[in-house]
Amino acid sequence: MNSSLLNKNSDNSIKDKLRKIDEELENIGVKKLTKKQVATIFSGYIVNSKISDPIDPPDSDDVTFYCMSGTIPKNWKNYPLFDVLARPTGTNGRLYNAIVNQNIYTSGNFIDQTCSLYASKIAGDIIGKVPFLKWFPYETVFPNGTSYNYTANTHVSTLRSNATMEYFFIYESNYAQWDFILSSNFANVDVSNVVYLTDSNGKLSTKFYTKNTTVYPDKSMTTYAIDLHIKYRSHTMAATPYTYGIDYITEVISGKKISLFTKFYTFPNELY
Repeated sequence: MNSSLLNKNSDNSIKDKLRKIDEELENIGVKKLTKKQVATIFSGYIVNSKISDPIDPPDSDDVTFYCMSGTIPKNWKNYPLFDVLARPTGTNGRLYNAIVNQNIYTSGNFIDQTCSLYASKIAGDIIGKVPFLKWFPYETVFPNGTSYNYTANTHVSTLRSNATMEYFFIYESNYAQWDFILSSNFANVDVSNVVYLTDSNGKLSTKFYTKNTTVYPDKSMTTYAIDLHIKYRSHTMAATPYTYGIDYITEVISGKKISLFTKFYTFPNELY
């Protein structure tokens, strides 16, 4: 399969995944927002992250906004929570990023080679000591096995990411205002690789393998938002939200790696 067709299939895979996520959001009561619902967003929050009332932002060509609200009990007090999600409408928008057709040079028997995906946090630390996804490409390429031994010296990798931004607002009764406390993200990740093989008779062949998954931060962002607010914002004014989420996705094949930056926008108006 040529790389352009492989990339087209990757786009379709991401779009299908986005549709499934949208359906899941609607099933749990997350509301899709329209431009008619609002003329402006979060008036004054750039100067002061404590605002009078969080309101729904307008959609743009490549971003659709959703919102959900509820009450979170913590330390014998109920905290009203307003959660805004900025979701990509497809690929090639501002929440999308990709590394296309990058050569990863390896050596040895194809059956022993592994492919792993790691995530790094906004702070720059690896999330955990193990990958969030790991597999043997051999098992994908030859699900029923093969009688030949193959060596693989080159994998041509396309790594794609479509991020969803999430903005958390908590109402604080001490000063009767909403606190824009946290900006976070998660990402749908698609790996589409071509591998060049040589069998034990010297015959050349080309195979491809793909994986698609969604990677989230390593803790509950709702709980984290509440904890941050209680610790730092119950009585103190602040100008900007905290940030926490996925910074980079790193693909490692037999010790060789490539990294992809995951899009992150601290303020919702960056996505108008």
